[in-house]
Amino acid sequence: MQSLSRVAQSRALLACFSLLSIADGVNALLSSGLSNYSFPDNFMFGVATAAFQIEGGWNAGGRGESMWDTYIHNHPDFTLDKSNGDVAADSYHKYKQDIIMVESLGVKYYRLSISWPSLFGDLVKIWTTMNEIHIHCYHGYGNDYFVPAIKVHGVAEYLCSHYMLLGHARVYHLYDKKFRPFQKGRIGITLDSFFAEPKDENNPDDVEAAERYLQMRLGQYAHPIYSEKGDYPDFVRERVDNMSISQGFARSRLPVFTKKEVEMIRGSSDFFGLNHYTTFLVSSSTMEKEWSVPSIDQDTGVKMEQHPKWPIPGASWLAVYPQGFRKLLNWITKNYGTKVPIIVTENGMSDFGGLNDYERVSYYNRYLEQLLLAIHEDGCHVAGYFAWTLMDDFEWTDGYAVKFGLFHVDFKSPDKTRTPKLSALNYREIVQTKRINFNYIKIPSYKYHQLL
Repeated sequence: MQSLSRVAQSRALLACFSLLSIADGVNALLSSGLSNYSFPDNFMFGVATAAFQIEGGWNAGGRGESMWDTYIHNHPDFTLDKSNGDVAADSYHKYKQDIIMVESLGVKYYRLSISWPSLFGDLVKIWTTMNEIHIHCYHGYGNDYFVPAIKVHGVAEYLCSHYMLLGHARVYHLYDKKFRPFQKGRIGITLDSFFAEPKDENNPDDVEAAERYLQMRLGQYAHPIYSEKGDYPDFVRERVDNMSISQGFARSRLPVFTKKEVEMIRGSSDFFGLNHYTTFLVSSSTMEKEWSVPSIDQDTGVKMEQHPKWPIPGASWLAVYPQGFRKLLNWITKNYGTKVPIIVTENGMSDFGGLNDYERVSYYNRYLEQLLLAIHEDGCHVAGYFAWTLMDDFEWTDGYAVKFGLFHVDFKSPDKTRTPKLSALNYREIVQTKRINFNYIKIPSYKYHQLL
């Protein structure tokens, strides 16, 4: 594949799209299913990837080991399928094909990760300093689900996020002072959050638990940056302080910012980067058997579960509940206003493989519909959306067992062959028309299935 010319690669991918497009003629006969609203002309549509999850080339070009490389090499059983990221989708060598795939979707933006010392500032105009502080610190420092698997629960996750926020702010001001004047770019941070839906909306305890979850799992990282006051939310400060005292600690497990640090962090983002995938039902709890003591779980005091009617097409943690997306966008708007635009830096669904990924088509349609409602009916300032992910990849501890890609990757092939799925065709249609056509790709009848 690497010996093919750019033109030949483009034709090959477009041919795949053409084969999938036989659905167009059938759907043209169906009644229109267009969304009531369309995306603004200047709306940023893109796709997202992450370096470690697709690149491979772990020891190529003078590259040093990341902590994930080192840890998995030393603990080969760490992932579900005993795999690693040494080759992954081999984007280190096949990046030109990846660019062609991005172009074929019609998007103008590609979100990817690189090493900061490379500083491609003359080419890249939108930066995020860090990705998913909460997930990195919660799973990698409070637990051993992610690398570096420190598992000093109740202490390390707070120290981790505290210093990541400080590190982010320092980078923001460095860019703002030395590079923005002539590079004219924007810089921010990407936070992650599930939405918390009260298990019983008529139960005040469940309603309070939902707000408690959002303050502890999103507000803790967002409030220091985006609120007018800065610093940790008052609720988070009081909650962790009181829990620490009751547990016999000499001081709070939540570190304290100096006044200078509060001012340095406050306002240190040009946009609100948000990764969102799913929603959980929540209710109040003082202790669950899986919680450690102390831990952010116990500090939050929320029992999480999934509604039995919400579909789970792939990874067990990702249930489909589109309404939670709109509600989360509204929660962010309510707490932090509309001055700073929200950019949805990741949103997508996992399954276990296949090109005819109708459930992923439905997921994107329904979640993007909720985004449109948040913009047009609720007044949320959402400036962009990045689908996760361009191609099937290494999904951390799940290895290659679950798939998130718009493009299928044949990991058994030496060429790591990429093939567009139905969701790629559907996403391209949304990008081009700036509207959702729910009838563009529908789950077919038996005859229609045979046609495909």
